[in-house]
Amino acid sequence: MVRDPKSGMMKILHVAPIIADRSNGPTNSVPALANAIALGGHQVALLSCSPNQGLLKSLSPAVVDLPRPSSYHWNPWVISSSWLDVIEKRFGIPDIVDFHSAYEPFQSALAQRLLSRGWPYIVTPRGSFQGLAQKQKPLKKIFGNMTFMDTYVKNALAIHALTQEEASEIHAMFPRQKIFVCPNGVDPALADIPLHFRPLFCECRSDHALVLGFLGRVDVWHKGIDVLLEALIALQEKDASLDVRLFIIGAFHTKKDEKVVADLHRRMRHPEWLLLCGAMTGEEKWRRLLGCDVFVHTSRFEGMPNAVLEAMALGKPCLVTPGTNMQSVIAQCNSGWNCDVNPESIMQALYAIDRDR
Repeated sequence: MVRDPKSGMMKILHVAPIIADRSNGPTNSVPALANAIALGGHQVALLSCSPNQGLLKSLSPAVVDLPRPSSYHWNPWVISSSWLDVIEKRFGIPDIVDFHSAYEPFQSALAQRLLSRGWPYIVTPRGSFQGLAQKQKPLKKIFGNMTFMDTYVKNALAIHALTQEEASEIHAMFPRQKIFVCPNGVDPALADIPLHFRPLFCECRSDHALVLGFLGRVDVWHKGIDVLLEALIALQEKDASLDVRLFIIGAFHTKKDEKVVADLHRRMRHPEWLLLCGAMTGEEKWRRLLGCDVFVHTSRFEGMPNAVLEAMALGKPCLVTPGTNMQSVIAQCNSGWNCDVNPESIMQALYAIDRDR
Protein backbone atom coordinates (compact mmCIF):
# COMPACT_ATOMS: atom_id res chain seq x y z
CA MET A 1 0.00 0.00 0.00
CA VAL A 2 2.90 2.38 0.78
CA ARG A 3 4.34 3.72 -2.47
CA ASP A 4 7.72 4.70 -1.01
CA PRO A 5 8.98 1.71 1.01
CA LYS A 6 12.22 3.50 1.86
CA SER A 7 10.62 6.46 3.61
CA GLY A 8 7.40 4.79 4.75
CA MET A 9 5.55 7.98 3.81
CA MET A 10 2.02 7.69 2.45
CA LYS A 11 -0.45 9.74 0.43
CA ILE A 12 -3.64 9.86 2.49
CA LEU A 13 -6.96 11.36 1.40
CA HIS A 14 -9.62 12.19 4.01
CA VAL A 15 -13.22 12.60 2.84
CA ALA A 16 -15.62 14.06 5.41
CA PRO A 17 -18.74 16.24 5.82
CA ILE A 18 -16.82 19.40 6.69
CA ILE A 19 -18.83 22.61 7.11
CA ALA A 20 -16.58 25.53 8.03
CA ASP A 21 -19.22 27.70 9.72
CA ARG A 22 -20.84 24.90 11.74
CA SER A 23 -19.70 23.15 14.90
CA ASN A 24 -19.74 19.37 14.59
CA GLY A 25 -17.40 16.48 15.26
CA PRO A 26 -15.85 15.94 11.81
CA THR A 27 -15.44 19.69 11.18
CA ASN A 28 -13.26 19.92 14.28
CA SER A 29 -11.52 16.56 14.43
CA VAL A 30 -10.81 15.62 10.80
CA PRO A 31 -8.81 18.77 9.91
CA ALA A 32 -6.87 18.35 13.17
CA LEU A 33 -6.14 14.73 12.24
CA ALA A 34 -5.07 15.76 8.72
CA ASN A 35 -2.78 18.45 10.14
CA ALA A 36 -1.15 16.01 12.55
CA ILE A 37 -0.55 13.41 9.85
CA ALA A 38 0.95 16.05 7.56
CA LEU A 39 3.20 17.17 10.41
CA GLY A 40 4.44 13.57 10.56
CA GLY A 41 5.74 13.92 7.01
CA HIS A 42 2.94 12.23 5.07
CA GLN A 43 1.21 13.78 2.07
CA VAL A 44 -2.37 14.56 3.05
CA ALA A 45 -5.43 15.91 1.28
CA LEU A 46 -8.93 16.75 2.48
CA LEU A 47 -12.13 16.59 0.43
CA SER A 48 -15.35 17.83 1.97
CA CYS A 49 -18.45 16.04 0.71
CA SER A 50 -20.58 18.98 1.92
CA PRO A 51 -20.90 22.10 -0.26
CA ASN A 52 -19.45 25.02 1.63
CA GLN A 53 -18.52 28.57 0.72
CA GLY A 54 -16.49 29.23 3.88
CA LEU A 55 -12.76 28.86 4.32
CA LEU A 56 -11.49 26.20 6.69
CA LYS A 57 -9.08 28.33 8.72
CA SER A 58 -7.94 25.43 10.89
CA LEU A 59 -6.43 23.50 7.96
CA SER A 60 -2.64 23.52 7.68
CA PRO A 61 -1.10 24.83 4.42
CA ALA A 62 0.62 21.44 4.21
CA VAL A 63 -2.75 19.75 3.62
CA VAL A 64 -4.17 19.88 0.09
CA ASP A 65 -7.71 21.31 0.29
CA LEU A 66 -9.50 19.75 -2.67
CA PRO A 67 -12.51 21.44 -4.31
CA ARG A 68 -15.83 20.39 -2.81
CA PRO A 69 -19.19 19.71 -4.51
CA SER A 70 -21.18 22.75 -5.57
CA SER A 71 -24.40 21.21 -4.23
CA TYR A 72 -25.46 18.25 -2.12
CA HIS A 73 -25.19 14.89 -3.84
CA TRP A 74 -28.19 12.61 -3.24
CA ASN A 75 -27.42 9.55 -5.36
CA PRO A 76 -25.36 6.92 -3.45
CA TRP A 77 -24.64 4.92 -6.63
CA VAL A 78 -23.59 7.43 -9.32
CA ILE A 79 -21.00 10.18 -9.31
CA SER A 80 -18.92 11.67 -12.13
CA SER A 81 -15.63 9.91 -12.79
CA SER A 82 -14.08 13.37 -13.15
CA TRP A 83 -13.79 13.49 -9.35
CA LEU A 84 -11.00 10.92 -9.52
CA ASP A 85 -9.28 12.95 -12.24
CA VAL A 86 -9.42 16.05 -10.02
CA ILE A 87 -7.98 14.12 -7.07
CA GLU A 88 -5.19 12.62 -9.17
CA LYS A 89 -4.34 15.95 -10.82
CA ARG A 90 -4.26 18.02 -7.63
CA PHE A 91 -2.97 15.44 -5.17
CA GLY A 92 -1.94 12.27 -6.95
CA ILE A 93 -3.09 8.69 -6.47
CA PRO A 94 -3.74 8.15 -2.74
CA ASP A 95 -2.39 5.09 -0.99
CA ILE A 96 -5.51 5.06 1.18
CA VAL A 97 -8.78 7.01 1.35
CA ASP A 98 -10.45 7.49 4.74
CA PHE A 99 -14.21 8.13 4.60
CA HIS A 100 -15.36 9.85 7.80
CA SER A 101 -19.05 9.38 8.66
CA ALA A 102 -21.16 6.74 6.96
CA TYR A 103 -24.52 7.85 5.57
CA GLU A 104 -23.20 10.33 3.01
CA PRO A 105 -24.37 9.46 -0.54
CA PHE A 106 -21.38 11.30 -2.03
CA GLN A 107 -18.99 9.04 -0.15
CA SER A 108 -20.72 5.82 -1.19
CA ALA A 109 -20.75 6.87 -4.84
CA LEU A 110 -17.11 8.00 -4.70
CA ALA A 111 -16.13 4.69 -3.08
CA GLN A 112 -17.47 2.81 -6.10
CA ARG A 113 -15.36 4.98 -8.40
CA LEU A 114 -12.30 4.30 -6.23
CA LEU A 115 -12.81 0.56 -6.61
CA SER A 116 -12.90 0.90 -10.39
CA ARG A 117 -9.30 2.18 -10.26
CA GLY A 118 -8.13 -0.02 -7.44
CA TRP A 119 -7.82 2.79 -4.89
CA PRO A 120 -8.33 1.27 -1.39
CA TYR A 121 -10.41 2.90 1.32
CA ILE A 122 -11.47 2.53 4.95
CA VAL A 123 -14.62 3.78 6.70
CA THR A 124 -14.54 5.78 9.95
CA PRO A 125 -18.24 5.92 10.95
CA ARG A 126 -17.69 8.18 14.01
CA GLY A 127 -20.55 6.69 15.99
CA SER A 128 -22.98 6.25 13.09
CA PHE A 129 -23.32 2.50 13.63
CA GLN A 130 -24.16 2.72 17.33
CA GLY A 131 -27.63 1.59 18.38
CA LEU A 132 -29.00 4.98 19.46
CA ALA A 133 -27.36 6.72 16.50
CA GLN A 134 -29.40 4.46 14.24
CA LYS A 135 -32.54 6.00 15.76
CA GLN A 136 -31.55 9.54 14.78
CA LYS A 137 -32.92 10.38 11.33
CA PRO A 138 -34.13 6.74 11.18
CA LEU A 139 -35.61 6.88 7.67
CA LYS A 140 -32.23 7.91 6.24
CA LYS A 141 -30.51 5.10 8.14
CA ILE A 142 -33.10 2.47 7.16
CA PHE A 143 -32.84 3.45 3.50
CA GLY A 144 -29.05 3.37 3.62
CA ASN A 145 -28.93 0.01 5.40
CA MET A 146 -31.35 -1.56 2.91
CA THR A 147 -29.58 -0.25 -0.19
CA PHE A 148 -25.96 0.88 -0.37
CA MET A 149 -24.49 0.48 3.14
CA ASP A 150 -23.65 -3.22 2.98
CA THR A 151 -21.71 -2.88 -0.29
CA TYR A 152 -20.03 0.32 0.86
CA VAL A 153 -18.75 -1.30 4.06
CA LYS A 154 -18.03 -4.74 2.57
CA ASN A 155 -15.63 -3.29 -0.02
CA ALA A 156 -13.70 -1.29 2.57
CA LEU A 157 -10.34 -2.62 3.76
CA ALA A 158 -11.52 -2.11 7.34
CA ILE A 159 -13.72 -0.06 9.63
CA HIS A 160 -11.98 2.38 11.95
CA ALA A 161 -13.57 2.60 15.42
CA LEU A 162 -12.60 5.36 17.82
CA THR A 163 -13.12 3.29 20.98
CA GLN A 164 -13.45 -0.36 21.94
CA GLU A 165 -17.09 0.28 22.87
CA GLU A 166 -17.81 1.60 19.39
CA ALA A 167 -15.96 -1.38 17.86
CA SER A 168 -18.27 -3.77 19.73
CA GLU A 169 -21.38 -2.07 18.32
CA ILE A 170 -19.89 -2.05 14.81
CA HIS A 171 -19.13 -5.76 15.13
CA ALA A 172 -22.77 -6.44 16.02
CA MET A 173 -23.83 -4.74 12.80
CA PHE A 174 -21.02 -6.00 10.53
CA PRO A 175 -19.67 -9.19 12.17
CA ARG A 176 -17.51 -10.23 9.21
CA GLN A 177 -15.78 -6.90 8.67
CA LYS A 178 -12.26 -6.18 9.88
CA ILE A 179 -12.35 -3.52 12.61
CA PHE A 180 -9.46 -1.65 14.23
CA VAL A 181 -9.48 0.88 17.07
CA CYS A 182 -7.57 4.15 17.02
CA PRO A 183 -8.84 7.00 19.26
CA ASN A 184 -9.16 10.71 18.65
CA GLY A 185 -6.35 12.83 20.03
CA VAL A 186 -5.76 16.34 21.28
CA ASP A 187 -3.16 18.99 20.58
CA PRO A 188 -0.33 18.61 23.17
CA ALA A 189 -0.37 22.41 23.48
CA LEU A 190 -3.63 22.10 25.46
CA ALA A 191 -1.58 21.02 28.47
CA ASP A 192 0.01 24.49 28.55
CA ILE A 193 -3.27 26.46 28.33
CA PRO A 194 -3.81 26.61 32.13
CA LEU A 195 -0.43 28.34 32.36
CA HIS A 196 -1.43 31.13 29.98
CA PHE A 197 -5.10 31.89 30.60
CA ARG A 198 -6.79 32.95 33.80
CA PRO A 199 -10.10 31.13 34.40
CA LEU A 200 -13.30 32.97 33.50
CA PHE A 201 -15.92 32.14 36.14
CA CYS A 202 -19.67 32.32 35.65
CA GLU A 203 -20.95 35.86 35.97
CA CYS A 204 -23.63 34.60 38.34
CA ARG A 205 -21.37 32.33 40.39
CA SER A 206 -21.73 32.48 44.16
CA ASP A 207 -18.94 31.69 46.60
CA HIS A 208 -19.91 28.04 47.14
CA ALA A 209 -21.50 27.04 43.83
CA LEU A 210 -20.62 23.82 42.04
CA VAL A 211 -19.88 25.00 38.49
CA LEU A 212 -20.57 22.58 35.66
CA GLY A 213 -19.51 23.11 32.06
CA PHE A 214 -20.69 21.72 28.73
CA LEU A 215 -19.13 22.40 25.32
CA GLY A 216 -20.61 21.30 22.03
CA ARG A 217 -23.41 21.62 19.54
CA VAL A 218 -26.67 22.09 21.46
CA ASP A 219 -28.42 19.13 19.84
CA VAL A 220 -30.78 18.30 22.70
CA TRP A 221 -31.51 14.63 22.02
CA HIS A 222 -28.10 13.65 20.66
CA LYS A 223 -26.11 15.37 23.41
CA GLY A 224 -28.53 14.47 26.22
CA ILE A 225 -29.13 18.11 27.14
CA ASP A 226 -32.74 17.27 28.03
CA VAL A 227 -31.82 14.65 30.65
CA LEU A 228 -29.09 16.92 32.04
CA LEU A 229 -31.52 19.80 32.56
CA GLU A 230 -34.15 17.43 33.97
CA ALA A 231 -31.49 16.29 36.44
CA LEU A 232 -30.88 19.89 37.53
CA ILE A 233 -34.62 20.39 38.04
CA ALA A 234 -34.73 17.23 40.18
CA LEU A 235 -31.65 18.38 42.12
CA GLN A 236 -33.36 21.67 42.98
CA GLU A 237 -36.31 19.72 44.36
CA LYS A 238 -34.09 17.34 46.32
CA ASP A 239 -32.08 19.85 48.33
CA ALA A 240 -32.90 23.54 48.58
CA SER A 241 -29.49 24.27 50.13
CA LEU A 242 -27.56 23.36 46.98
CA ASP A 243 -26.07 25.97 44.69
CA VAL A 244 -25.14 24.72 41.22
CA ARG A 245 -24.32 26.54 37.99
CA LEU A 246 -24.26 25.00 34.52
CA PHE A 247 -22.89 26.94 31.58
CA ILE A 248 -23.42 25.66 28.07
CA ILE A 249 -21.01 26.73 25.33
CA GLY A 250 -22.32 26.09 21.84
CA ALA A 251 -24.84 27.11 19.22
CA PHE A 252 -28.31 25.61 19.03
CA HIS A 253 -28.59 22.90 16.40
CA THR A 254 -32.17 23.84 15.45
CA LYS A 255 -34.95 26.17 16.57
CA LYS A 256 -36.65 23.13 18.10
CA ASP A 257 -33.60 22.52 20.30
CA GLU A 258 -33.70 26.15 21.42
CA LYS A 259 -37.37 25.83 22.36
CA VAL A 260 -36.83 22.60 24.33
CA VAL A 261 -34.05 24.20 26.35
CA ALA A 262 -36.15 27.33 26.96
CA ASP A 263 -39.09 25.23 28.18
CA LEU A 264 -36.88 23.27 30.58
CA HIS A 265 -35.24 26.49 31.77
CA ARG A 266 -38.65 27.94 32.68
CA ARG A 267 -39.38 24.87 34.81
CA MET A 268 -36.36 25.50 37.03
CA ARG A 269 -37.09 26.77 40.54
CA HIS A 270 -33.72 28.55 40.33
CA PRO A 271 -33.30 29.61 36.68
CA GLU A 272 -29.99 31.27 37.54
CA TRP A 273 -28.50 27.77 37.63
CA LEU A 274 -28.35 27.78 33.81
CA LEU A 275 -26.19 30.10 31.71
CA LEU A 276 -26.31 29.85 27.90
CA CYS A 277 -23.05 31.25 26.53
CA GLY A 278 -23.55 30.66 22.80
CA ALA A 279 -20.68 29.67 20.54
CA MET A 280 -17.17 30.43 21.76
CA THR A 281 -13.72 29.81 20.31
CA GLY A 282 -10.09 30.39 21.17
CA GLU A 283 -9.06 32.10 24.41
CA GLU A 284 -12.63 32.85 25.48
CA LYS A 285 -13.57 29.16 25.27
CA TRP A 286 -10.48 27.97 27.14
CA ARG A 287 -10.91 30.52 29.92
CA ARG A 288 -14.54 29.49 30.36
CA LEU A 289 -13.67 25.78 30.54
CA LEU A 290 -10.93 26.50 33.07
CA GLY A 291 -13.56 28.14 35.25
CA CYS A 292 -15.70 25.02 35.69
CA ASP A 293 -15.36 22.51 38.50
CA VAL A 294 -16.72 19.54 36.53
CA PHE A 295 -17.18 19.03 32.80
CA VAL A 296 -20.43 17.19 31.97
CA HIS A 297 -21.18 15.26 28.79
CA THR A 298 -24.41 13.27 28.92
CA SER A 299 -24.69 12.24 25.26
CA ARG A 300 -26.86 9.36 24.12
CA PHE A 301 -24.22 8.41 21.53
CA GLU A 302 -20.85 9.62 20.23
CA GLY A 303 -17.81 8.36 18.41
CA MET A 304 -15.23 9.79 20.80
CA PRO A 305 -16.11 13.35 21.89
CA ASN A 306 -13.31 15.86 21.45
CA ALA A 307 -14.86 18.11 24.08
CA VAL A 308 -14.28 15.49 26.79
CA LEU A 309 -10.70 14.95 25.61
CA GLU A 310 -10.07 18.70 25.71
CA ALA A 311 -11.55 19.00 29.21
CA MET A 312 -9.35 16.13 30.41
CA ALA A 313 -6.31 17.77 28.81
CA LEU A 314 -7.12 20.91 30.83
CA GLY A 315 -7.20 18.82 34.00
CA LYS A 316 -10.96 18.99 34.51
CA PRO A 317 -12.80 15.99 36.02
CA CYS A 318 -15.64 14.78 33.81
CA LEU A 319 -19.09 13.26 34.33
CA VAL A 320 -20.00 11.07 31.34
CA THR A 321 -22.68 8.64 30.20
CA PRO A 322 -22.16 5.30 28.40
CA GLY A 323 -23.01 6.88 25.03
CA THR A 324 -19.90 9.05 25.14
CA ASN A 325 -17.76 5.89 24.86
CA MET A 326 -15.53 7.49 27.49
CA GLN A 327 -16.60 5.75 30.68
CA SER A 328 -13.82 3.18 30.61
CA VAL A 329 -11.24 5.91 29.91
CA ILE A 330 -12.55 8.03 32.79
CA ALA A 331 -12.45 5.02 35.10
CA GLN A 332 -8.93 3.97 34.06
CA CYS A 333 -7.59 7.50 34.51
CA ASN A 334 -9.54 8.10 37.74
CA SER A 335 -10.53 11.40 36.17
CA GLY A 336 -14.22 11.73 36.95
CA TRP A 337 -17.52 9.95 37.38
CA ASN A 338 -19.86 7.76 35.34
CA CYS A 339 -23.65 7.86 35.22
CA ASP A 340 -26.50 6.56 33.09
CA VAL A 341 -28.32 8.67 30.52
CA ASN A 342 -31.39 9.42 32.63
CA PRO A 343 -32.27 12.32 34.98
CA GLU A 344 -32.25 10.26 38.19
CA SER A 345 -28.77 8.81 37.63
CA ILE A 346 -27.31 12.18 36.61
CA MET A 347 -29.00 13.91 39.56
CA GLN A 348 -27.64 11.38 42.05
CA ALA A 349 -24.15 11.71 40.58
CA LEU A 350 -24.22 15.51 40.81
CA TYR A 351 -25.55 15.35 44.36
CA ALA A 352 -22.74 13.01 45.39
CA ILE A 353 -20.14 15.22 43.67
CA ASP A 354 -21.41 18.29 45.54
CA ARG A 355 -21.50 16.48 48.90
CA ASP A 356 -17.93 15.23 48.44
CA ARG A 357 -16.42 18.65 47.79
